[in-house]
Amino acid sequence: MKSLRLRLRPCVNQPIFISTTNVKSDNVHPVTQRVDCSRSWALVNPQDFMISATNASDSTSLVSSMSTTGYVPPPNQAATQHEGTSSLAINNIFPCRFMTLVALKASTRFYKPDGPCIPISKSLIVKKGPFVHLTEAATMQFIAANTSIPVPTVHYSFVYKNRVYIVMQRIRGTCLTEAWRTLSEADLVSIFAQLRRMLEELRALVPPNGVGVESCTGVSLRDSRIPRSRPRFEPFKTIRDFGWWLREDLEPGSRPDRIDDQD
Repeated sequence: MKSLRLRLRPCVNQPIFISTTNVKSDNVHPVTQRVDCSRSWALVNPQDFMISATNASDSTSLVSSMSTTGYVPPPNQAATQHEGTSSLAINNIFPCRFMTLVALKASTRFYKPDGPCIPISKSLIVKKGPFVHLTEAATMQFIAANTSIPVPTVHYSFVYKNRVYIVMQRIRGTCLTEAWRTLSEADLVSIFAQLRRMLEELRALVPPNGVGVESCTGVSLRDSRIPRSRPRFEPFKTIRDFGWWLREDLEPGSRPDRIDDQD
């Protein structure tokens, strides 16, 4: 039987983050660690902080309440999301930036983009786009340095005209979504075992003292499932602060008619 080995490779999804927390707070569940890995894959538990209606009538009531108060979205900070992050750039020198931009121009004849990821050679790929951030490259380096999880090698990263460019190792192979239907039960067992080891390594990382929810670089975060990001959101000193932010400071006293609701 052939041996299957999982490797994280660039894909088209939006980046997520590593939450350097692994502790519990009063009445609040711990945030599951997430990984920023050029496609970024990661672990869940947003429902620990979400307030959901328990039935259709509750849902209608909640929507009606929101419509009367009016939802004001946070300001879009896309234009300023890279300010103060220059220290996160990797090998940010003129020759690297120049060669990357030239290679991207030339590669359009030979390679087809895959979302924000664009191959520029058989061994290199560039990720760029409005939601790509220098924390992605820094996180991949962090994972490579502190775990045995295979991630792409980052050669350099920089900001050019308010867009981040991450030049990294191009990992060849078949995406799991494409291979899934062809895998045997033994293959699936092997894959799940590898994923379990990866998650255990991530959960074993010890966060610095005084850290609540933040990226491994201590700066802002992004989760594409949270529309309030626009496009990123601030780090939080405690898990409780993160929970308050997710529910927009909603307290039980704000909805006395729902105090007795069950989760």
